[in-house]
Amino acid sequence: MGHKNINQKLIGKVSLAFLLSIVLIYSTLFTLFHKNLLPTGYSTAIFSVAENWISDLKSIIFVSEESKISNNQLNPNIVILAIGEETYEKFPYRSPLDRKFLADTINYLIKSQVKAIGIDILFDQPTEATKDLFLKNVLKNTTVPIVMITGQEENGLTKKQVDYLNNFFSDLNLNLNKDNLLLSKSLATIMKDHRDGTVREFLVERNGVDSFAQALAKKVTNNIISSTFKSKSNSISIIYKHNNSFSQYPIHAVAHLPIEWIRDKIILIGAILPHEDRHRTPLSLLSSNSSSNDISGIEIHAHVLAQILDNQYRKEIPLLVDILLTTIFVSFALIVGMILFNTWIKILISIFILLLLWISSFYFKALFFIPTFTLTVCYFISFSTGIILSAITLRKEKKFIRDAFSRYLSNDVINLIEKDPSKLKLGGERREITILFSDVAGFTTISESMEPEVLVKILNHYLDEMNKVIIKYGGTIDKYIGDAIVAFFGAPLSSTNHQEMALRCALEMDQIAKKFILEYKKYSFGTTRIGLNCGQAIVGNIGSTSHFDYTAIGDAVNVASRLEGANKYFSTTLCVSESVVKPLINNNNSNDMIFFRPIGDVILKGKNDPITVFAPIFVQDNDNDNDNKNENINVKYQQAIDCIKRSEVDKALLIFRELAKINPQDQLLNFQIERLLRNEITIVLTDK
Repeated sequence: MGHKNINQKLIGKVSLAFLLSIVLIYSTLFTLFHKNLLPTGYSTAIFSVAENWISDLKSIIFVSEESKISNNQLNPNIVILAIGEETYEKFPYRSPLDRKFLADTINYLIKSQVKAIGIDILFDQPTEATKDLFLKNVLKNTTVPIVMITGQEENGLTKKQVDYLNNFFSDLNLNLNKDNLLLSKSLATIMKDHRDGTVREFLVERNGVDSFAQALAKKVTNNIISSTFKSKSNSISIIYKHNNSFSQYPIHAVAHLPIEWIRDKIILIGAILPHEDRHRTPLSLLSSNSSSNDISGIEIHAHVLAQILDNQYRKEIPLLVDILLTTIFVSFALIVGMILFNTWIKILISIFILLLLWISSFYFKALFFIPTFTLTVCYFISFSTGIILSAITLRKEKKFIRDAFSRYLSNDVINLIEKDPSKLKLGGERREITILFSDVAGFTTISESMEPEVLVKILNHYLDEMNKVIIKYGGTIDKYIGDAIVAFFGAPLSSTNHQEMALRCALEMDQIAKKFILEYKKYSFGTTRIGLNCGQAIVGNIGSTSHFDYTAIGDAVNVASRLEGANKYFSTTLCVSESVVKPLINNNNSNDMIFFRPIGDVILKGKNDPITVFAPIFVQDNDNDNDNKNENINVKYQQAIDCIKRSEVDKALLIFRELAKINPQDQLLNFQIERLLRNEITIVLTDK
C-alpha cells in the first residue's frame, strides 16, 4: 500500500469536524495555561516555572554572545563604589559603616561633579553622634541628586529601626511621602521568585515610593516606565546583560581615581561581599557552581538602572496573537503527525518548526516574551495525537515484522526494527563491542560415536544453558556453529559496561561447562574454551536482500576467535585480551574476587603486533586460608611476569617452578616454564 493511499484512508476515517474540535480545544487550553487564566485550583505552575528557566537560558546565551562583541561595558555612565572587606578592615567596627568616612566620600563626589549618587545603605540605627550629624549636614547641603533607601516593618525592620529611619529622613526635611529636588528616598526591595529564589523582576514603586533604580532615573532623565510594561504585581522583567558590566572600584580608593572616571557619572554606593547580600539571577547559570556567579544587590540595581536609562522593556505577546500562534502550532503538528507517513520526515519537519520557534524566541527576547515551553509542549501533544490517529496502520506493520522475523532474530533486534523499519536495510554501524567465542574441545570427535538422538539432546541442553547465561548478561547471540557459540555485548543496545558483562558471562559459562563435563562424563564431554576481545566492529544486518543476519564483523571479531583457539596452546579455558581487562581494573567496584593472571604478550596468527592476554580466575570461597593461599600464588605469579618484562628470565623461571610445586594441576604454570626454557619472551602463535 502506498503512502498516498494510507493518508487518504486516515483522512477518510477522521472527520474534519473532529480535527477542528481538537485544534480548538488544544489552542484554548494551552493559551489559558500560559496566560494563567484558568480558575483557582488548576495548577499551571509547571508552565510558568519552565518558561522562567527557558528565559534564563536565553539570557545566558544572549549574555555570552554579547560579551564576545562588547567591551564588557553595559552603561559607561554608571559607576559602582563597592564596600568590601578591605573597606571594613579600615575601621574599628564593621557595621554600620563609619559615617564620617561615608560623608567625606559623598563630599568628594559632590566636588567631583558627579551626575547623581545612589546610596544602598539603610540608615536605621545611630552610630557616633558627631559623625551622624556630619553626614546629615553633607546630605542637606548637596548640590547633586542623592537617592537613599528606606524600609518598613513589612521589610523585616523592627519598630525601633523604622522610627530612627523616619527621624533620619525628617532631619533631612524628607517626610514619608514627599521628596525634595535633590534628596529622595526609595525602596531597595529585591523581588525573588518564590519557587527558586531567582531575581527576574524589579519593583517599580509601592505606596508612592519609587524603587531605588526608578528614583535615580527620575533624577537624571525624563524616562518614566509606561504602565503597559508593568505586570499585575507592579513589576518589570529585568533584561540582564553580562556580569562585570559596570565600572567598579573600592569606595576607599575613590580619591585616588582619575577625576574623569567619575565626573558626570551616576555613582552607586553599596556592599559587594562574598557571602552577604548575594542573589541568584539568570546569570548564575553561567558557572557550574551557580552560587559563585550570584551577584550583589547593588549590581542588580545597576542592571535595572541601565535598563531604565536605555528604555529597554520586554512585552508579552497580546492574547489574540498568542491564540493565533497556538492554533497554528496545533494544526500543523496534527497534520505532521497524522498525514506524513515516513517517521524521519515527521521528525525533521518537527525539528525545523521547533528550531524556528526557539530561534525566533531568542532573537526577539529583548522585545517580546514568546511562550517557548508552552508552544513546544503544545506541539508535542498535538503531534502525538496525530501519531495516535495513524496507529492502526503502524500496528499492522509491526505485526508483520514480528511474525516475519521472530524465528531467527533476537527480541532486542526485533524491537529495534519495530521502532525503525529502516533497520531492515542492509548496512550497519561501527561501534565498540565485546565479542565472545566459545567452543567445546573435541566435540566433533565424540559426536561421531554418539547416536544422533543423544547428540542432539546433549547439544541442545548445552546450548540452552549457555544461551540463558548470555541473555542474563545482556548479550546478543550472533550464531551457533555446531557446538561453537558467537555472541557480543554492547549491541544492538548500547552499554557502558559491556566488558564487565561479557567477562561475568564467560566466567559463569566456564562454571556451567565444568558441570557438563561431570554430568556427561561417560560421553567424554570436552572442555569449553572461551575467548573474549573488545574493540571496534561493524554491527548490523549483513547478508543478501532475501536472507541476512544481525551480526558483527571486523578485526576485533577475528581476534576473539583467535583467543578462543589459543586456550589449547596455553592449557586454559578462558583467554581475555587487555582491551577487556583494562577498563575493569580501572573501574573495579565489585566485591567479587576476580584475578587477572597475565599470560604474556602474544602475537596471534595473522598478526604482526603482540597483545597482552589474561586468564581470569573467579574465586568465591569462604575459606580464608584458601583465599590467602590463592592471593599469595597470584602475587608471586605477577612477580614472575614482571621479571619477564625486565628480562630477568632466570628469576621468573625460578618463581614459576616454585608455584608449580605448590599447584601441580595448574597447566598454565607448566606452559610458562616451557616457554621460558625455550627463551620465548613474546609468545608467537602459528595456529588458530
